[in-house]
Amino acid sequence: MEEKKKKKGNAFTSIRTRIVAMAVGCIILALLVAYISIVPGAKSSLADSSENNMVSLAKSYIKILNNNINAINETVSYMSNDADMYNCLMQGGETYLVETEFNSYLRDNSSYTEVSVYNKNGEFVTSSGSKDGKSDAPYYVNAVLSTGLPAQSDIITDGVDEPSVICAVPLDNSGSVYGVVCITVPAKVITADLAEIAIQDIESSFAYLVSPQGYIIYHPEDEYIGKIIGNETIRGF
Repeated sequence: MEEKKKKKGNAFTSIRTRIVAMAVGCIILALLVAYISIVPGAKSSLADSSENNMVSLAKSYIKILNNNINAINETVSYMSNDADMYNCLMQGGETYLVETEFNSYLRDNSSYTEVSVYNKNGEFVTSSGSKDGKSDAPYYVNAVLSTGLPAQSDIITDGVDEPSVICAVPLDNSGSVYGVVCITVPAKVITADLAEIAIQDIESSFAYLVSPQGYIIYHPEDEYIGKIIGNETIRGF
């Protein structure tokens, strides 16, 4: 049990470290616009006073982001004990029973757009939406199967009405993962609180969030979400 907790801690630490670095870089870039209009003599003191504030903001948002993702993951935790789900994935049971459960889940969680399930070999089984084009073993499913921990996709724009993230959650029976449930969630649901983050006393400042692959997950202007960030320095974090 202690070993599993340690693995989980290490996985989340790695994700947090990368996002903190990227978030800090994004905020610094956003501040450049504000610096242009500031009297040169005041820039140095502003930079000094802002540095700790920026790091604190980034770390605070990591907690919010993790909480939002964990809350989404928790909504499907009951499915591990669903007999129809287990029978479908392990004993070749009827998929329509699982699809019925997915549709009920989406009615209760109307912000989410689709639910899919994969078996313990990473093979696509069924979904609440279109089954066309669903490939076996996407990278986020493989991540769950190899670690036994939840994982998330990068930002996706193809096949969805708005930029989204897929949250992949293991289905566990007596300590053994027998499948993976994937929830498609609009990025704005996860990043809603980021709109409130800004540098103190700088009205023109704002934060945006970039994935490890360089895709913009959140930006105050929706047109940028899902696009690759142009700044090479930030992509290199």
